[in-house]
Order: sequence, then C-alpha cells, then structure tokens
Amino acid sequence: MHQVAAAHNSEYSSPPQVVYSAPGSIALFGEHAESVGGTVMVGAVSQRMTVAISRRHDSSLRFYSMNFGERKKTSINTLKWRREDRWANNSKGVIAGLLEMGCKLPGLEVTIGGNVPIHVGMASSSAICVATAAALNQLLELGLSRQDMIRLAVEAESVFQQRPVGSAAAAAAVLAQPGQVMLWNSDIWTHRMLTFFGPSVTLMWVDPQVPTTEEEIAMVDQRLEEARGCSGFIGDIPGGEGLLRSGDQADTAAIGSMPEEVRRGCKHLRDDEARIAEAVQALEQADPIRFGKCLYRSHESLRDLYEISNPEIDWLVRRRDQSAGILGGRRIGFGAAASMVVLLEHAAVPEYEEKLQEYERIFGFRPHWKILHFGGGLESVPS
Repeated sequence: MHQVAAAHNSEYSSPPQVVYSAPGSIALFGEHAESVGGTVMVGAVSQRMTVAISRRHDSSLRFYSMNFGERKKTSINTLKWRREDRWANNSKGVIAGLLEMGCKLPGLEVTIGGNVPIHVGMASSSAICVATAAALNQLLELGLSRQDMIRLAVEAESVFQQRPVGSAAAAAAVLAQPGQVMLWNSDIWTHRMLTFFGPSVTLMWVDPQVPTTEEEIAMVDQRLEEARGCSGFIGDIPGGEGLLRSGDQADTAAIGSMPEEVRRGCKHLRDDEARIAEAVQALEQADPIRFGKCLYRSHESLRDLYEISNPEIDWLVRRRDQSAGILGGRRIGFGAAASMVVLLEHAAVPEYEEKLQEYERIFGFRPHWKILHFGGGLESVPS
C-alpha cells in the first residue's frame, strides 16, 4: 500500500494528499442471483487495491497504474468512457458519478496499484471503485455515507462502463470484517456478518489457467439474461413476488409458462437460495463438512443447470471424492472468467497441491493457486 504512495510521489513529483485501500472479494454462493434480488454470501480477501489522489490546479485528470506502468489522461469537461482506458475507467466512473450528483470537482492526479488478480472473479474493479470513492470523499469533504460509496462503485461499472455487476462485491469492500463472510441481501441492501471457520480449515482459490473462449463469454451473458427472464416470468404470476426467496421448489416446477432454459436457470437460483440458508447453518454450527457439501452441490447446479462450468474445473472439483480431507469446491465469478474455490482440512493442503500438479500433467495448463484469508474492508492509508 505504501508502494502506491511512493509511486504517486515519483510520478507527479509530490506526495498524495489521501490514500485508501479496499479488498478484492469472492462470492461463495449466489453471485448469479444478484440481478434478481437474490442473497449472496461474499468474503473480502486479503489481497487489496490502493488508490492515491492529489488535487491539481486545473481541470485535468491524470491516471497512473503502478501495476501496468501506464498513464491515461482526460479532463473534467471531457470525461467519458473509452475502451482504451481500461483500468482507468473504474476511477473515471466514480468521478463521473460524483459529477452527476452535482459535486464540484477539481482536476486530480490518481495512482492505482495493488495485488488483487484481475479477470478471475476476485472483484479487483470493485475494489478500485470503492477506494476511489473513499479517497475523494475525504479529499473533498463530501460527507458520503457507506451506502453512497457502495452505490457510486456499482454505478461506476454498471452505468459509466455499461458492465452489468451486482452490489455484493462493493458492499464487501466497504463493510467486511476480518475472519468473517457477509450475507448480502442484494434486493434491499442489508447485510449480516458470519464468522468463517478457524485455522483447521483452509479455503483455497484456484485459477486453472484455461483460456476463455468467445462461446463461453456468450454463454454466461445468455445465462444472465435468462436469470432476468426468470424474474420477469415470476413477476407476471399473482403472488409471485419473493418466489426466488421462498425456498419452495414445487412452486418453480409449477411455472409451466417458462421456456425450458429459463426454468433451469430459475431452478439454479432457487436452489442456491436454499443452499445459502444451509451454508449459514453450517457456519453457525462450525460444520465445515456440511458447508463443503453445499459448495459441491452448488457447483453441480452451475454445471448441470446453468451449464457454465468446464471439464478442467469439473476435474478439480471432483477430487473431493478421492480424499476425506477435501470437503468441497465450486466455480466462482460473475463473468466468464473461470476460477474456483476449494474447502479443505488444513492437513489436506499438500495432497490437493499434488492433485494440482497432476492436473497440469493431464490438461497441459499450469494452475495458479492461493490460500485465502478473509480480511477487513475499506481503510485509510497514511500517505
């Protein structure tokens, strides 16, 4: 985090006036239900993105990425989304949101850096947006609430960049507590914190390094549209409000007017709501075996009903059947990028790492993996 402040000083020849960091996050359950007001179980990871900002004496906006060694620039009066600005569009989107709210903004110098992996379902963009919103809130004394910052971060992606995202990742970046996961109601924006398992249980993130094809991207986009279609069909049914949350599987099966592909997507969303309720009980009862089974069943549903898994991830998840210490696993991520989490007894980590080496020999891809720790949310960094 202090490296970003140093990079800012080197880039602009003066230290930043304010620095904030925010965590990346992973959704353990429910990320595909956000567009229809579903529940998401999400945790903030220890990897973070940091944003350092200073005022300018003109209306220019300058952006520097420490990770990419790239520079982008525009101005308050010419601010707009540009494809070539890539990473800078996250901070630009927050600035655009503040201008839309009627805030008077000076020119700014912005430096961005961090260690959240990109395009793998860890919400690096949300972390940048949240850190930018918090830094500008302090620098310009805007008096934003935590909900304001969450909303700004979401709209920076969904409105400014026209990239459909849910609110859970931004909420986790703002509200997370160390050692806990958050149950986020994406309909009414309320949350509940739950303590995750202790050191005898390990959560591992695995990137199988399988290239994402255009067909897979199109498939995920199609599934998101079908999820919205599910919501539309339910809305036309008398008394259908809240049907996704009711947990009554018979109701979904009885909606005969749904096309088959929409019905399958709706069943996955409904089933995941029930799995989330069971996973909450598993956390409350400190029962990692039961929690792992919930992860595994959710992955099976993503594979069979949502049809967005792939053979490589399926192979890695099925290793659960070959060791009592591997408790469960699931594909994660809102978009097409394919990565996964695995829940293991800590003693089983070496054995699973051997499975990852076997995976490389079989499929020819060298996987990346990290042991995950759930950390805290937004924080100010001394500049």
